[in-house]
Amino acid sequence: MTDADLPAPEPEDVEPLRRWERLWAGLAGAILSGAGVVSVFTTSNQAGSVGLLVAGTVLLVMAVSGTPLTRARFMEYEVGLARQRRRAVVARVQEESPEEARRLLEVLFTLDPEAATDPRARAAYSESYSLLLSAQLHQLFPGSSIGNLTADRGGADMTLRSADRDALVGIVVKPFPMRDARRLREALQRYTGPRVAPVLIVTSELPPVSDAFERSVHDRGVRFVQWRGAEDDEGLRTAVKAAFTEAGAPRG
Repeated sequence: MTDADLPAPEPEDVEPLRRWERLWAGLAGAILSGAGVVSVFTTSNQAGSVGLLVAGTVLLVMAVSGTPLTRARFMEYEVGLARQRRRAVVARVQEESPEEARRLLEVLFTLDPEAATDPRARAAYSESYSLLLSAQLHQLFPGSSIGNLTADRGGADMTLRSADRDALVGIVVKPFPMRDARRLREALQRYTGPRVAPVLIVTSELPPVSDAFERSVHDRGVRFVQWRGAEDDEGLRTAVKAAFTEAGAPRG
């Protein structure tokens, strides 16, 4: 998983730097340039000294001009700006299959963790995850139907109706990891209470929870399961069957 897996940004597609970015670029540029000058006179690693000077100078120019550098290379040193990379990836995934779109975005989030806060990147990842989940539910439950949720389903993202039409489950899609119990509890509180159909929350990562906690939310008509792909299919199948049973379908 490397930077080479991501599409290169378009050089002409550039936004001006924000104020805080210019301030940080100026500070980092001054530090790197100073370190480069010092190392020229105190070390024998001339290539490293020049690399520091180049990087520092580039950042200072960016701070003064307010224009970001999308990509620059000197010997083995390369400088790039993450925001342009994000935009290139989000544009690229619109043309890819859900599997490839999800893979590209996960590479992006690994190399650039702040991209997970970018609304465009989050929306693209949510869409790819939802499409993959929908396709897998069809495969695990042949003959079932998936539809949109109405207000009486408690704000879930889709409905899953059993093949015999006897049971309906609301599916809440949470594609981003829920790594702490607090976030899980907040999500569960939103969907507990009187409703027409049971609700199943599907997320890419769950925190450890106690059996007592799980039983308490099941009693309120809400279930949750972790699903990242084929390796979690059995858990997804079990959770959906349990929700179907709760909704009135015969046990399968």
